[in-house]
Amino acid sequence: ADNAAIYLLLRAVDKFTDARGHVPGSFKGDFEEDVVQLKSIATALAADLGLGSDAVHEDYLSEIVRFGGSQLHTVGAIMGGIAAQEAIKVITHLFAPGFTCTRSTTQLYMA
Repeated sequence: ADNAAIYLLLRAVDKFTDARGHVPGSFKGDFEEDVVQLKSIATALAADLGLGSDAVHEDYLSEIVRFGGSQLHTVGAIMGGIAAQEAIKVITHLFAPGFTCTRSTTQLYMA
């Protein structure tokens, strides 16, 4: 049931973004207003999908709005590490830059 609620909320965020032009929670003063509007969108989606109104959890709504479209720290760290590795390849001219970074890293660990 939690997976269905998360899917429903992600669909509601997409509809919210299309309607308002920004992700919920991206502006500081609109937190409570964004929660209310996201809840109405999610409740309408739940009704369209044949789910009950209890499919929308209030704590999930607040957490998605609090998140505000931020990127996850782990994703940012991985992308930064890959970019740094590719930059070192370009600067040192030792390896060809490209998408070989994951292959060379796994070969290093496998050896």
